[in-house]
Amino acid sequence: MAEVSGQLPGLDADLAALIADDLDRLAQLIAFTGATTPREHRERMAAMEESRDADLEARAYAEGYDRGRREGRDLAFQEITLVLRRSAGIR
Repeated sequence: MAEVSGQLPGLDADLAALIADDLDRLAQLIAFTGATTPREHRERMAAMEESRDADLEARAYAEGYDRGRREGRDLAFQEITLVLRRSAGIR
């Protein structure tokens, strides 16, 4: 938690610390994005979030596709085995 000095009269110490921590986090994000204006910062954060969401969606789709292929292959092998056994008179 950030150190709070020069508190405003009537401001709870925990609330002041929370605000200070949030301002520190905002300063870190602004430095990370390299933004020079509030609008630029919001736009860059939105672009990073969109990119992250697109990456997560693509990864989830690929994982689901692979899982579906594996499960479909397993079901096909089971069906083939069942058909061959029945055609050979094996139950």
